[in-house]
Amino acid sequence: MKHCCSCTFGCRDVYEKILSGIQETKSLWVIVASYRLLHDLDLRHPQVTLKATGAGKSKVYELVDNKEQVWSPFKFATQKANEKPFTRVTTDLYSLLENIADELDGRQESKKKGDFGVDSASKNEDPLNRLVQFLMLRWLVSLFESDLRVRHQAFQGNPENSELVQESLIFRFLMGQKNVKIKELITNLLRLIARVDKLDDLNDGIPELRGQPERPDSGVDPTTSLLPSASSSPVFSVTDADFAHLAATFLSMILELEDFKALSDSKFGAARRSVSIWSPVEILMGILQYWKVYLCPLLQTLENPQLKFNLILKYLVTHAPGNTKKQLREISTPKNLFDCVSNVNLHKSFDPHVLQVLLAGAFQVFLETHTSHDAHLREVCRSFQVAFNTLDAKMKCEVTHHTARCALVMAHTLQVS
Repeated sequence: MKHCCSCTFGCRDVYEKILSGIQETKSLWVIVASYRLLHDLDLRHPQVTLKATGAGKSKVYELVDNKEQVWSPFKFATQKANEKPFTRVTTDLYSLLENIADELDGRQESKKKGDFGVDSASKNEDPLNRLVQFLMLRWLVSLFESDLRVRHQAFQGNPENSELVQESLIFRFLMGQKNVKIKELITNLLRLIARVDKLDDLNDGIPELRGQPERPDSGVDPTTSLLPSASSSPVFSVTDADFAHLAATFLSMILELEDFKALSDSKFGAARRSVSIWSPVEILMGILQYWKVYLCPLLQTLENPQLKFNLILKYLVTHAPGNTKKQLREISTPKNLFDCVSNVNLHKSFDPHVLQVLLAGAFQVFLETHTSHDAHLREVCRSFQVAFNTLDAKMKCEVTHHTARCALVMAHTLQVS
């Protein structure tokens, strides 16, 4: 591989030709093969890499940033104003997410109203258009994810260097925008995530995510599963749940920036950071305050248990009465939360179903991280049941949220087994 300035321009020409050609074709083969080529280019020209120095216990990893030599599809404030954006296949994540969310919501509304007009149906149900949107979103998210993963590994060994995070693709992508734009981005991610809850009402709130894309570190080409074999007809399926999974992955990375901030502050103090990191969690809390319908599917799709639990605690602290905020801030485990809920008055500050969803989410976190003996398992199950029954008695809620029903059944089963 040539390592020179020409790599930037050469790669850029290749990327532009691939992206501009994707929607000029109506061939499934060409579309999928084009995205596979994009993936291969990313492997050949990574944004960042790790360089190992030393040996044995003294072995450390240093970050090698290749952004000066490798072209990026993301537009940052440092890029020249006269650079032309792509018009046929957008790499603007803000526009892409809004378009996907609008089309999926529009298709759902058309089905509800029985409106299957040719114009709207052909636009929203075009399978190739949907595939292009999905593959574009997956490609862009994978770039963020691979860059952040490498930087996270380097940051663990050198947490005083906040620039490792501040120079990441996702941080630079977000820092160039006003809060209102970031709020719009997170809202559209939540709209996609909410598709899971709408799809799986018959599954008692336990969504089955079909056709999930492989992680970039799995060693599997993310487009291989979509390539038809030579002896078969081209067949593919992109579900709403696939979009929801990608949206949850992207939102998780945004929220993980808060973990970088917390780690840096705890070790070296906020003054050590050359640039302040805004709180995407605060923006998310503001959205969830008015759009509580997004809370349940968000907790269902977040794969990181600690991230999920932190989000639950943050939501409770944000909306709890002043005299209980301190107690909630001291909570570190789901059992602590269940015991606290049984002894404080939260029912006056929260919608009954919201509290049920939060408790069920905390119980799910416990099950996902449980490694102790059976006695502790039964103890936590009892604490969860007591907390839920305490709230139920105070709120006298006639209907139990489906996720809470599942959690209660699971707690009862584990306790008596």
